This record gives sequence, C-alpha cells and structure tokens, in this order.
Amino acid sequence: MIVAELNVLVYPINEDAADHQAVARWRQQAVDGDETIGIPWLVISGLLRITTRRGALAQSLAVDDALALVEEWLTLDQVSAILETDDHWPVFRRLLSGAAAGAKPVTDAHIAALTLCLRTRLATCH
Repeated sequence: MIVAELNVLVYPINEDAADHQAVARWRQQAVDGDETIGIPWLVISGLLRITTRRGALAQSLAVDDALALVEEWLTLDQVSAILETDDHWPVFRRLLSGAAAGAKPVTDAHIAALTLCLRTRLATCH
C-alpha cells in the first residue's frame, strides 16, 4: 500500500499547480496499477475543504462534484480510505514532541504516523 497525502490528490485537480501534470500522470499510473492506494480520512476531508473553497484554486469545485470525485476514487478496487491503528497516538506524539513550528507540522505528522504504523510508503509532493 502507498498512503496518499493531500497534495497528491489536489494538484491533479488544480491546473495552476506547478507540478500539476507530473502529479496527474503519477496519480493515473497509480490508479491503473496493482498497488493499493490508501487515502486517510483526514486527507479526504482536506480535499473537500480545499477544492470547494472559493479562491483556494483557480476553479473551485461544487460540493457535489467534489463528493462525486471522492466517491469515484473509493469505488476503485485499488483505492481505500484508511484509519489510524491502535499504535497511532504514540507514534504521532513522538513525531510532534519538541516541534517548535506550532500547528504547521500537525497534519504532516499525522500522515507520517499513519504511514509508519501501517509500514507502508508515502506519496507526497514535498
């Protein structure tokens, strides 16, 4: 399994993103491939929040269109929504402990903790 972070899903939608075409190609190859793509619920909610917010993208999506897009992905055999494991909190806490950057790394640490706990890889644009 490969865990997808938010930008991997948003950049293919956002034609103004610098890496739009490269990430869109990667996502299509991943969807066409055999490896499972895990999408955390936090990423799904972030995708819905960003793509439907006016001004966040050059062309925001209607809520129903964004929901339909997520629904389309979740119906694919190789895509699944993923949840935290029982050991998520200690890993998440360890990743954030001592962070001086405040709130900025929280979401990234959450995704990293999911990836570590599931012993999988992360697809990211960072």
